[in-house]
Amino acid sequence: MNYETPGATREAILAAATQMMNEVGPGGLRVAEVARAAGMTTGAIYAHFVDRQDLISAVRAAQVRASHAEMKDHSSDRLQRMSELLTSAEPLSSSKGYREFLMRTIIGEDKAPAWNWVKNAVAAEFDETLAHLMRDIWRDRAEEISMMLESAKTSGKLRGDTDVFAMKEIALAFYYGMAVITHTRDIDEAAAERIVARWQEMWGTFESKN
Repeated sequence: MNYETPGATREAILAAATQMMNEVGPGGLRVAEVARAAGMTTGAIYAHFVDRQDLISAVRAAQVRASHAEMKDHSSDRLQRMSELLTSAEPLSSSKGYREFLMRTIIGEDKAPAWNWVKNAVAAEFDETLAHLMRDIWRDRAEEISMMLESAKTSGKLRGDTDVFAMKEIALAFYYGMAVITHTRDIDEAAAERIVARWQEMWGTFESKN
């Protein structure tokens, strides 16, 4: 099968390799079988990828990018909602809207995208290509949260001496930590309520009292 551009050839290889990895896992991926599925020679594959591991890394990187794009789409509304809550007149420690937001994060609809991010981050520990990609993704997410917190300080919602860097790290750890917990153990509503109460209590110490 002939492809019009090198880019199209590479995409065809990745598509065939992705399907194979989904079926048999990375351990079962064979370059010759990928070539056969894509309708090309193994030489064509090696013209785009150094070796089998390079192909596996490229497939994983593409999957991580797709997962991040999905998460980013999902989280844009979430970040907007968080920003609105931070700048609202009502303190976070007593905000019903913020409490509902946290409950959704812990036991509701917001947990799946964060879990995808966690799985990708763990996979990146074993793959240099993914490690570079995940560092970029982490930086983008951290910058978004930092901007949100800085805005809250400027508006007077958070105390002027609030350590934005520390708060950003705490926020990231909290949401992704909740993703791990909700997928590795049962969290009932009572347990979630206790977590939310402690989290709101902590945030309350950073709120401006003006």
